[in-house]
Amino acid sequence: MTQSFVAFAAAAVCAASASAQSCFVGSGGTSVVAALLSTSGGADPLHDEGRTSPQAMGLTFPLAGVATALTHASIDTNGLIYLSGASGPVGAAATYTYGNLANLRGSAGSSPRIAPFWQDNQAMPTGWDITAETVPGVSYKVTWLNTTNYLATAPARSFSAKLFATGAIEFSYDVFAISATFVGVSSGNAVGATSTPASNFANGASSAIPLLWESFANAASWDLSGKTVRFVPNAGGYTQTIACSPTLATHAAYGSGCYTLSDSFYALFADAVAANAGLQGQSFTLTNTGTTYLVTAGGGTFVQPGAGATNVFATPVDDAEALLPLSAPLLTPQGPQASLRVHSNGVISWGGLPQTFPGSNSFTPTPGGFLNAGNAGVWFWHDHNEQEPNSGRIVSQQVGGVLYVTWNDVESYAFPEVQNRSTIQAQLTLATGQIVVIFQQVSANASSTFGSATLVGYSPGGPSVDGGSQNLATSLPYAVLTANLAPVALTAAPAPVSTATTGTVVTYTHSGVPEAGSGSGLHIGLTILSVGQNLAGTDLAFLGAPGCRLHVASLDATFSFLGVGATQTTTFTIPPGVPAGFNLYAQGAAIIAANSLPNGQNSLGVVLSNAIASTIHAQ
Repeated sequence: MTQSFVAFAAAAVCAASASAQSCFVGSGGTSVVAALLSTSGGADPLHDEGRTSPQAMGLTFPLAGVATALTHASIDTNGLIYLSGASGPVGAAATYTYGNLANLRGSAGSSPRIAPFWQDNQAMPTGWDITAETVPGVSYKVTWLNTTNYLATAPARSFSAKLFATGAIEFSYDVFAISATFVGVSSGNAVGATSTPASNFANGASSAIPLLWESFANAASWDLSGKTVRFVPNAGGYTQTIACSPTLATHAAYGSGCYTLSDSFYALFADAVAANAGLQGQSFTLTNTGTTYLVTAGGGTFVQPGAGATNVFATPVDDAEALLPLSAPLLTPQGPQASLRVHSNGVISWGGLPQTFPGSNSFTPTPGGFLNAGNAGVWFWHDHNEQEPNSGRIVSQQVGGVLYVTWNDVESYAFPEVQNRSTIQAQLTLATGQIVVIFQQVSANASSTFGSATLVGYSPGGPSVDGGSQNLATSLPYAVLTANLAPVALTAAPAPVSTATTGTVVTYTHSGVPEAGSGSGLHIGLTILSVGQNLAGTDLAFLGAPGCRLHVASLDATFSFLGVGATQTTTFTIPPGVPAGFNLYAQGAAIIAANSLPNGQNSLGVVLSNAIASTIHAQ
């Protein structure tokens, strides 16, 4: 083991800032075991079937519909409390009677009952106790420590019920599993009805009468582990909430890796209102550089279609594409094109087959549909509809060496239908490949039930990395790259659990690891572990990797990977006994050829993944 790993392990063991693994607090109070009386006539041990004599609570507990002054509690080993005056409860359940709705309601005239865990409980072999803690005039708390099922020796279950002088009640549970149990609050006296429905305490509940209950029939249904449940009096019953939930063992991603390089460029406007504000009266120019385009703002003036303009589609269409032959090839980064494909929804593309919209459809602009489309092309993608009454047409006209394709007063969907036309023109200079898109008029009606988004941009066809939507007002000029590179994605599993006796082998998975050298087939890197987090990240420009941010505070342990696939893994064992709430941070680093990115970027020859924050708990 490296010295850095030893340092990490020491830090884990000595961590002083660890938080509790559950909301349950079992300390405090005085044992009431000596006050237990047999409910089975001595046929069973007191820790199995016992109930205390009435214990003074040090407060008078108010409960709707109950005239008796509730000053005393009779505590049952089976996870419930009967409330009464000094003379003790009326109608308490007999031996071997456990939690269900009928028993919680009780019979006419019976005393109130508070049931945090009404089950056939008995003592664990060691550590069992029942305690009571009074804060006079404020609260009374009963805690069952280290109980388990009848005839069992595990698992240990500890829980508590706390009654407040305000009438509020709290049930709190340590982290444990169950086979079955029953939880509820009742004023007794046959309150409610046999049809009173169950609640779902994990989601919160409310009742106009002092009766709330939930039955947990099996282990899978138990969802209160580690939590505190609160019941607050309302006009006649209780409003129940989760007062505390434990922090579970988790892995959470944060920060971002480097680099995100895309051979596509786009701007997405979520609806017609945004498109009108951002595009109307504007234009942008795509200048062919031979391998891609330089995108600049402006550069064109709208040309009104003349007498020589012809309809691209013989009849008005909706969601259709036409092949448009050219008088001379259009020069593009993909080579000269003898024809174009014009889609009625604002896409001009070139390729041997009709344009595709993977993961979407031709009338719903999405980044995925654009980035993974089959053909290269220029996009001003929007759900146009020539078929609407009084709509203009999509027309083409060549003047000199420039082809003009114009959506001339073409309608868009609206609900209800109203006039909402747009006029958009693409000017394509055939000899140079320059393309200008002019937004003369853009509908601002966003009422369409199909959506009214607009996506503008250029993509070379085939899968592209998502470089994100650009702000045309601030991001131009923009030199579209010819490379695609997504950051390495780091994930971790399973949940990082540590108990007194067990740990967890966590696997860190690095997806999309680039080749260490072009054509080498090798993928090489590290998983970096740290006991400190650098949330903002330190830019590694000073080392020759500008734009790469280190999101861990230190390199406390490193684990290398080397393989032939783009997905690589390393493992780390969370040992037993790590304090609950301890945090561990990880980030991946992968080797690339130095200066191999566009413009010779990254002389260090290292790219980073996102980071992972792991919170360790027992659960």
